[in-house]
Amino acid sequence: MKNKFVIPLTLSLIIILTSCSEKEVKFNKENLEVLNKVIISIDENTRSTLSLDAKPGGGMAVLKRIKFDIGTIDIELKGENKKGKSFLGIAFNIQNDSTYEAIYFRPFNFQSDEKIRREHSVQYVYHPKYTWRF
Repeated sequence: MKNKFVIPLTLSLIIILTSCSEKEVKFNKENLEVLNKVIISIDENTRSTLSLDAKPGGGMAVLKRIKFDIGTIDIELKGENKKGKSFLGIAFNIQNDSTYEAIYFRPFNFQSDEKIRREHSVQYVYHPKYTWRF
């Protein structure tokens, strides 16, 4: 009788623990859809670094075939200190290239002498209704 409960319980724990494991996503052209940008480079050794061009206008690289509901995203972002041009972030709930939510960062504003720039170091948007102007 004990085995009737032990085996299903053990299998359930294995499924739960493996679903909670860390997953590192590697960048490659097959798992990315790029909108309004061009891939400049993907680190050939680790495939964990992606560079996009800086042409005017918004754009993004969307990871395809990734299911993510609850968890933690660990990301390192690097940009250039160009006022009004260094926007780095993560978009989610992407419906198309103009309807999505995003958290974005202006890393060079964190230590700005201007209060308004510091206040806009991290922003949330929900396009198209709640843009950065809202």
